[in-house]
Amino acid sequence: MLHLALNFLKQVSRESCDSFHFETAGRSCYDLASDQTRLIIEGGERMKWRAMFISGLRMIAIVVLGLVFWGEGTGLGAEVIKGKVASAQGDGIELDVGSAEGVGLGDEGRVYYTIMIDGKETSIFVGKFKVTGVLDRSARGQIVDRTGEIKVGYGVEVAVRVGELAVSSDPSGAAVYLDRKEVGKTPLALSKVRLGRHQIRVQREGQENWEREVDIEGDRKVEVYAQLKSVEGGLEIRSEPNEAKVWVNGREMGLTPLVMSAKAGQYLVRVFREGYEVYEEWVQIEGGGQKNVRVSLKKILGDLTIQADPSNAIIYLDGKAVGTGTYQGKGLTPKVYRVRVVKEGHEDWERDVLVEEGKKVEIISRLGKKEKEVTVPSPAPRPKEKPTGSMVSQKPPGEIDWAKKVWEAPAWKVGDKWTYKSAAGAPWTGEVVNIEGDWVIAKFSWQNDLSAFNRKTMNLDHLITTEGKKIEGSVSFLQKLLDFPLQVGKKWKNEAPKNTFNSFEVEVVERVSLPAGAFMAYRILYKQDKYEYNRLGHGVFKVGEGWLRYWYSPEVKFWLKMEREKSKFWEDQKRYQEFELISYRLK
Repeated sequence: MLHLALNFLKQVSRESCDSFHFETAGRSCYDLASDQTRLIIEGGERMKWRAMFISGLRMIAIVVLGLVFWGEGTGLGAEVIKGKVASAQGDGIELDVGSAEGVGLGDEGRVYYTIMIDGKETSIFVGKFKVTGVLDRSARGQIVDRTGEIKVGYGVEVAVRVGELAVSSDPSGAAVYLDRKEVGKTPLALSKVRLGRHQIRVQREGQENWEREVDIEGDRKVEVYAQLKSVEGGLEIRSEPNEAKVWVNGREMGLTPLVMSAKAGQYLVRVFREGYEVYEEWVQIEGGGQKNVRVSLKKILGDLTIQADPSNAIIYLDGKAVGTGTYQGKGLTPKVYRVRVVKEGHEDWERDVLVEEGKKVEIISRLGKKEKEVTVPSPAPRPKEKPTGSMVSQKPPGEIDWAKKVWEAPAWKVGDKWTYKSAAGAPWTGEVVNIEGDWVIAKFSWQNDLSAFNRKTMNLDHLITTEGKKIEGSVSFLQKLLDFPLQVGKKWKNEAPKNTFNSFEVEVVERVSLPAGAFMAYRILYKQDKYEYNRLGHGVFKVGEGWLRYWYSPEVKFWLKMEREKSKFWEDQKRYQEFELISYRLK
């Protein structure tokens, strides 16, 4: 249409110049093809008729072009974005406007240049295009219709399809973000929103953020209503000393001081720092309220009393003289202490004593007198007897008071191996494969990864892949199943429970008989209490408890067997099956 109109006007202008004659001696016309007035006959007497003719022809051209342009205009529901042709090659052009200005894929537009008519700038449109690619500050277009050559620097108009959007909220006065850009406050009406899907966020201080995705269509106004909810509450936890671990409803949240948002309901707060007692408190958070928890952690201490006989014997604690006859140790850090009592002419008395948290330990040390030495002729040496069988028993020498004995961690060696049989009859093995610094690395046949144990405590510290990479956060709630030194009555906990509370206790020492032999062993009770967070009831509730018993033998240097509570609690945890030792090998 545009092409036909331009050709028609050009032809009319030429024919007018060639065939129209004034009665006067001069004639002229406006040639639309060259944008200039051609003087056909110089001179003339009635110049006013020539001027009227030229102005009329110009007016006709402008009106006709305008009708053609608006007849093929951008249409309703569109916003025009103007730019220029940055490059042109064949039917492809590049624009100097892009998504930052609102141009999108599929938008349509036109190319034009301008001419001056009576001192006024007039646009002449020479082509139509469709946007095929968009960058932040530029776009690509494909020409779909043209009336002439398109050159760099020509103007472009892109018709961006837009619709209407209205946003309201309760309460009002909330900030409205359209595609992460703030566009006003509620109530808000926007009349030039691009068609398509948009993200809307409404937020107001003291209220929860409201977010939705909406589709803007050109034929209707989209109305959005946001019912804002008040922020329900908060929880602030501080402790003395700081940097204590915090669990809320069985989930580790961080270190004190800690500030967190929380919905209305009941919460179990646990605060722990090594060397201090665990603090627990149930707190209730009301809607919109703030709950402050202030904790003064109590250092875990124990007492030790030593009474010497005779009363003038010197008492040593961890190699340091602490008194004569009697020692009263108040507020001692829980651990194993080496106690030694000496007096000239008497046998030395020496023991490992475990001081537990919150308990008082009393010891009476009776020193026997040394007997006079009597020289007895030494008998002829006897040849050493070689042990028979494939294994040599490594029992601790002499008579042992197991109730008081404290055992340090075993000295595992590469090649030490234990073979077990599960209750279902399936065998599995554990073998020491490497020793690196503070870690003893063992391979268990029921898993691909290696297990790294601390050489001093035998805590399971982490797992290692077959490629030698440490797996962070890989240990389970049984990471402290062993915690040396061991002594009857010792208790400890796993301080990373997640949704379980785990406790351990050395119950007793007893003799155990099994296929690998008969051994003295420490019986260790492991108890697990499991909790879940009930969102409907807004609280934490105990959902189960169970126990496992393990027998550790200092002679074997590892487990003898494990027994499991016969309860529904362990039915789904098939990994924890009963087992017993059938053979072992120590290097």
